[in-house]
Amino acid sequence: MKRIILILLALALCGGAAFAQDAEIVYVDYPEVEIKRPGRVAILADFGDELHAGDSVITTRFGEAELELADGGTVSIARDTIYQIQVIQSGGEPQTVMSVALGSVRFKFSTIVGRREPVVGVPTAVAGVRGTEFTAYVAADGATVFVVEEGKVDVSAGGGVVQLVGGQGVEVVPGERPGEPFDALKRAFDFSAYNDERMGELLRNPERAVIGHTRRLAEFADQIEILIPLYEEYKALLDAANTKLETLEGDARQTFFENELVPIRAQTADYFNTMRFYALSGLSLRRYVLGRMYLLLSLEYFDIPADTTYQGFLTAYDEALVIYESRIVPVLDPSDL
Repeated sequence: MKRIILILLALALCGGAAFAQDAEIVYVDYPEVEIKRPGRVAILADFGDELHAGDSVITTRFGEAELELADGGTVSIARDTIYQIQVIQSGGEPQTVMSVALGSVRFKFSTIVGRREPVVGVPTAVAGVRGTEFTAYVAADGATVFVVEEGKVDVSAGGGVVQLVGGQGVEVVPGERPGEPFDALKRAFDFSAYNDERMGELLRNPERAVIGHTRRLAEFADQIEILIPLYEEYKALLDAANTKLETLEGDARQTFFENELVPIRAQTADYFNTMRFYALSGLSLRRYVLGRMYLLLSLEYFDIPADTTYQGFLTAYDEALVIYESRIVPVLDPSDL
């Protein structure tokens, strides 16, 4: 699989829209919150900072932040959380995709955000949103709980889908389908206790958690490999259309531009941005979930590296790295890494 050069193509395909504001920070615990932009070092977040597609917000154990989305709604980012906002093209239309790699984020949408329903991604699942208010809690092992206050959320994972309404929640464990919805009104969800519980489960059976995330990486890679030939086909069509445009003049040039070149460019951008979304999702899973698991287990078994539990984890971890490095890294830009 050949490396696809991303940044210049993004500029060519998306033009000025690549720099459109997608959110603004309206509250921040300075200096406990950072913004990480693609290909740049992290900077301290401050009031009024604009966020664009691809940017991440990272809070420390003392920091919180609140965002106002450009198309409506608010995002409240709790402590010890990693959040990212992206905009992908789907069917020629932009779609907001917000990712939570770790920690907890509360989403509140008074209306459908923008032109299409937003999507929220976590390491184990994808949630489709319809004018709603809910929180995503992502534990250290990637296990996730969604709790809905108002509206509806469709949670998809492992080939299964669960629809939640106000007052319901669901847990999604790595590599599995969503569990049965539970009544979230009986008691407040304690994320700290849940995270401790998942940490204990991770230490007892780390291999199981890694295998679940390996399946997720493979899903991302499968989607990328479906998109690559489609993208390359349309990129060739786009190059040919641009070449032909240079030979035309006057009304013929304008007509060709509007009726031929613009649709091809839109479809090329669709494939490109969707492919990039899956690649960055794989990067986030590798960096923030699997990487942290590796560090935790390395410290836990520092004095007993030959332990069978630890060795099983390392074997599974290496298999995940093979998928990541051979099938996802080639479509990342060097500045992403």
